[in-house]
Amino acid sequence: MSDPFSFWIFLVLLSGAVAVIWLLTGHVARRDEDLATDERAIEAAWIAETIERWGGDVPLPVVEQVLDLHRRYLEGPPPELPAEPPAPSSAGTTP
Repeated sequence: MSDPFSFWIFLVLLSGAVAVIWLLTGHVARRDEDLATDERAIEAAWIAETIERWGGDVPLPVVEQVLDLHRRYLEGPPPELPAEPPAPSSAGTTP
């Protein structure tokens, strides 16, 4: 075989390997519907502990409610987006 032909074969094989790896790792990320009900409680506890470690205080039932509301939001129809993005709020800023 000639060197240019070998180079192109190498490029094709390398591209194929990269594509296979990308496809395999692209589906590894977990989605909200992948979580079981019992894992949801573990997630809520982890979030509450993390917020507490950062100095906040959120009761575990509130975190569970927020996660349930988030799931219901994702299961619903997409919201109507405004034609223009809302203006930034000046609340909490100092002059």
